[in-house]
Amino acid sequence: MATRKAWTMAAGLAAGAAAALLAAGAAQAQNVHQIQQNIPIPNALATSTFDDFTGTSTQRSTNFGITFNSFNLSQGILLSAAFDYASLVQLNAHGSAQVSGQPYAFTMSGSSAITLPGGGPAINTQQGTMTVTCQPSANPCVFNQLQTIGEHSVQGNIAQLGAFATNGPGGTAGATIQVLDNQQVSLNLPASNTSNVNADTATLSETVSTDVLFYSYVQHAVASFNSGSTQTTLDLNFGTLQQGALATTFQEALFNLGGFGADGLVLNNTSQTGSGPFEFLQNIPGFVVGGASGAFGITMGTSRIGDFNETLELNLADENLGGIGEQTYHLFIDMTGDVVAPPPPVITQPPGVPEPSSWALLLLGFASLGAALRVSRARRMAISA
Repeated sequence: MATRKAWTMAAGLAAGAAAALLAAGAAQAQNVHQIQQNIPIPNALATSTFDDFTGTSTQRSTNFGITFNSFNLSQGILLSAAFDYASLVQLNAHGSAQVSGQPYAFTMSGSSAITLPGGGPAINTQQGTMTVTCQPSANPCVFNQLQTIGEHSVQGNIAQLGAFATNGPGGTAGATIQVLDNQQVSLNLPASNTSNVNADTATLSETVSTDVLFYSYVQHAVASFNSGSTQTTLDLNFGTLQQGALATTFQEALFNLGGFGADGLVLNNTSQTGSGPFEFLQNIPGFVVGGASGAFGITMGTSRIGDFNETLELNLADENLGGIGEQTYHLFIDMTGDVVAPPPPVITQPPGVPEPSSWALLLLGFASLGAALRVSRARRMAISA
């Protein structure tokens, strides 16, 4: 299998991670965790006091903030933020009026408007009017009047989670978020006013009964080549091989160390540096559920001679669950190996064939030996006679 074909197959498998997600995700659902923040509630969380109301019409306004701790995105992927808030809004007026000859009535109005960050659920403005009536028998008329003008109550999910998340530390050290309450008080006197009304103080108080923020999240995936700890680089050294020899096959695995129920690990794509005859016998998995692993195998072809060095970068990420805070991960596979030519064969020479001159000397030697034998025989016969 050609190298580029192997990388293309791996990238194609990553592109088809959605299909793998359906198969693998069905076997294990993510474990959704929840953090509940119970905000400390003082007796009157918001109290706005407006002093020295005089004249025919006066209005004052102020804001207060309820502080929450933001969600730390390093802790996981924020799926939702839910808000549960309830409060009672009351207006208390203190003051006096000079009355001449007839009953005198005037009004004080108060309003409270909550604004949530991140496009949270709407909280209706609470407003009300309190009527103060002074009798001429009591001059000056001193009033101290309390009236409930409304009650805030809201439960719902926050639309824009980014306003409730941070990459900083979580818990009590997290960034703070303010829920704003715009409070206003108005003094409204009749147009035919001939008296002197002095509203010394007007207090708009908001007493909170429920103030809770819920965060729901899933833990991040953790990409690794090692089952026991995070390992981001895999070194595969095939050594020196002769051309045409069989190479070693490395059987490896991609682990999601996020634990059971953590977010899934998705292979988005791969990028290659260098080139070489390295081949996938089993493709890198495109999706690994939390606490699981996927095996793959790599070998090296030996048809080409050369010194090969190649790095494959795996670009992975948390599975997109529709929340915020998904992280990306980068793992590297370094592959090296040498392919050399085989040594030349050893050639064994067969025994040599004698030259003609050698044959002549050999025959001459046989003839001389024969002649010597005949002479020796003749001498022995003569002596015997």
